[in-house]
Amino acid sequence: MLQSRYGRIVARQLLAAGLYGTGLMVLRQVSFSHWEVFAGFRLCALLLVGYRYWPALLVGETAYLALSAIQSVDRFGLAWAVLYSVPPAGAAMPVVAFSKERLGLFDATGGIKIPVLILCTFVCAVLWASMNILSFSVMRLPSDYVWMEIGRASCRERV
Repeated sequence: MLQSRYGRIVARQLLAAGLYGTGLMVLRQVSFSHWEVFAGFRLCALLLVGYRYWPALLVGETAYLALSAIQSVDRFGLAWAVLYSVPPAGAAMPVVAFSKERLGLFDATGGIKIPVLILCTFVCAVLWASMNILSFSVMRLPSDYVWMEIGRASCRERV
């Protein structure tokens, strides 16, 4: 199968999906709740990888997110798992494509127009934050979950 033209194309797509998904899994090992590097990795991949590999990026991210959602569906609920499995890269693809094609993110010499990059980053960040807020709004918290109360008194004590 790999000897045919379509076999090589499928193999490259699967390799791209696997590498992207593996990159996300590796980042999960070094990331924690206050240092999220996935958004930067995702945006860099969309900016630097050719359009023909974007479907593979969607497959790789969906597989990674679905695996995480399946592991936590009993804890946070089915609605959260479904929304969590939607790949944020898919929401950013039209924004990145518009930035590259219509706004001229890359000039003729290969340089980057920084204002366009900042606009693209900002719009993607708003989209991804909206997706997170939506998934958190349907999240069912476990019965043993304890809210951390940070009152004004505790803030004054630290000063």
